[in-house]
Amino acid sequence: MFNVSKLSSIATKTAFVFAFFAFAAPSQAASRASKKLGISWAVLGDPVPSVSSWQLKYNLTPMFQIFAAYGGGIATTYGGGVKAFLIPSWNFSPFIGGAYSMASVSGSFTLNGQSITLSGSEASVVTASFGVDHQADIGFNIGAGINYIFTPTELTDLIKILPHFYFGWVF
Repeated sequence: MFNVSKLSSIATKTAFVFAFFAFAAPSQAASRASKKLGISWAVLGDPVPSVSSWQLKYNLTPMFQIFAAYGGGIATTYGGGVKAFLIPSWNFSPFIGGAYSMASVSGSFTLNGQSITLSGSEASVVTASFGVDHQADIGFNIGAGINYIFTPTELTDLIKILPHFYFGWVF
């Protein structure tokens, strides 16, 4: 059974650890200004709900990034969104963001002990996210955070938040 309060507690502790290191890090010029186009692989990341996904990212400015993503696992999902980096002058920065995705599900699976059969079901998924992102000067990109799911109610009745992790390369 999925324990939301325990996951929320872990997410809060993780966010505090990342925030400590983010604010304790020395100031540096962000590589997001010079390296703009990137690709990354994510676990439980955007687009939600994906077990694994690929993301194509573009840094509009050191503060704003847009992305498009395609994923699979529970559902075939595609979508896009935007992230705002809260300390744009640093390579390691906390972020907030939002995304929209379309999920298409066919088949049977078990969730919380219940067998669910879906055939050609589609859903629009709206999420908000927060976390930390590090884009190194050489282009390596890594990050982690939490996605909060707003819609659809069929999904939010089962789960409201999902942790996510990603890594990739920016050119």
